Amino acid sequence: WRGWAPRAAEAPRGRPAAPALVGRMQEALDQWSQLLVTLARTRASKKKAVSAEDFAEASRLKKLEKDLEAQVEEARKTACAAGDGGALVSDERSRLEEAKRKAVADEDFAEAGRLKKRLKALDEQGLGEEELWHRAVSAALDLAAAAGDDGDVSQELRGCGQGAPPDARAATPAKAGSPALVKQEVK
Repeated sequence: WRGWAPRAAEAPRGRPAAPALVGRMQEALDQWSQLLVTLARTRASKKKAVSAEDFAEASRLKKLEKDLEAQVEEARKTACAAGDGGALVSDERSRLEEAKRKAVADEDFAEAGRLKKRLKALDEQGLGEEELWHRAVSAALDLAAAAGDDGDVSQELRGCGQGAPPDARAATPAKAGSPALVKQEVK
């Protein structure tokens, strides 16, 4: 069970960027996903250490878990900040603005009005935290699968994709930016 026990200085593994996201937002999402995998590995290793009654190792992993939770939260904030002005929103906005200009030039005012409403909705919505959260968890699952992690790591990560949406975090004792990443009791 000590085959993989993360150390604080270890850097998570990278993965290629998804084509839908580019630039700063993709980098932030990648970092968030990598940290989620490292946190899941740490939690799985801690559970195994407790089961083996290796309490010194479990204590070390508990301290590492706290550090990783803070790093995951910072990565979540960075990804969400990048998502507010991210490439997806920018590209869609440009496409809609061009379509609106064409509709006005063609004197298709009904279409121009519809596009204006879509632009307003896009400005209000952006690429929300919930969408980024789901993308981070999905990317983390892909990373874990590509690395050949055991089922315990994948199980920890699958728990990230379930539960309340990110807005409900204020009402729940969630950790690390994901409601389902709540520290689980070890039996």
